[in-house]
Amino acid sequence: MEDQIRIICNNTGRGNFKQKMEDLKKFVIKKAPKMGEDGKEIVDEKSAKADDHLRWFIHYILTKRLGAQSVALQNIYVEMIRELNQSIQQINKSQSVISLTLTQAALIFKKCMVIDEDEFMKVTNAAQGSAAVIKGYLSSLGSFVGNLTVAKNEPIRSKDLDLK
Repeated sequence: MEDQIRIICNNTGRGNFKQKMEDLKKFVIKKAPKMGEDGKEIVDEKSAKADDHLRWFIHYILTKRLGAQSVALQNIYVEMIRELNQSIQQINKSQSVISLTLTQAALIFKKCMVIDEDEFMKVTNAAQGSAAVIKGYLSSLGSFVGNLTVAKNEPIRSKDLDLK
């Protein structure tokens, strides 16, 4: 599943955005459980792991795709998160993909404060010998979070990302 999600992320552009989003939704959005003849719920295997796939997708975007990507690609990833958020909130009003993304971004910010540059390069597959790799990554991550929230007039809740 992770490979299929990775392929979708790597091949998404403006021209095929809608089609790729439909493909991605198959992996990360839970379907309503069906009732069997005996009255018990029949849970689809893909649907049962949808939350795990969603978390993995967000982590992949935040750690692997934001490093040295152009602003145009960052905007596509922001739109992917927003589209997933809309689709999931139609099914479950209490679940927010944006909130989950901000929570994972906060964890990454905290890790970057204590991690050394060599360890960081291993985790993010950044090019060796970059002088300000962590600073550049944090700048990209901050820009992504800003585009996801402030640029779209969305609040940043302290439970998701404590700015203090």
